[in-house]
Amino acid sequence: MYLDSYHRVLCVENVDDDVTHLFFLCPFSSACWTYLDINWDTTLDFQTIMLRARESFGSDIFREVIIMSTCALWTHRNSILWHLSVFCLLATKFL
Repeated sequence: MYLDSYHRVLCVENVDDDVTHLFFLCPFSSACWTYLDINWDTTLDFQTIMLRARESFGSDIFREVIIMSTCALWTHRNSILWHLSVFCLLATKFL
């Protein structure tokens, strides 16, 4: 699919959107992960990132938290992009 712009919608940086930025580097998603006490070391390969985050999280529900959180980030991004919604006021409180 072609869009006029692939710029990020969850942060103010004016560069093209990609999965790494959306889920790990964006200030909005970083604030969400910090709130959940999940730390990502993006200098590592993807598998090691996941393993280290799971170890430091220290709970059996890590997988479920990741699935629900990434789904929420993706859904929020799409609601802004496709439905011209605005940031959730509660979410911006953490930025």
